[in-house]
Amino acid sequence: MFNGGGISVMEASIISESLRILDGQEGFPPLPEIAINVQCNKATCAPHVGIFADYLVWELGRVQG
Repeated sequence: MFNGGGISVMEASIISESLRILDGQEGFPPLPEIAINVQCNKATCAPHVGIFADYLVWELGRVQG
């Protein structure tokens, strides 16, 4: 069926056209909903950490709509 290939869980927005999406017809169970929590004390963390945390929250919110 997969002939030496691999399977991974990826965000739909980053899947390239060269990859095939497995939608459950192949017998895989549906994936559960997940929650991601970003915690960063901007007063004590390095500036780049806070910038990355802000970007991550923005990007995830943008993908979810």
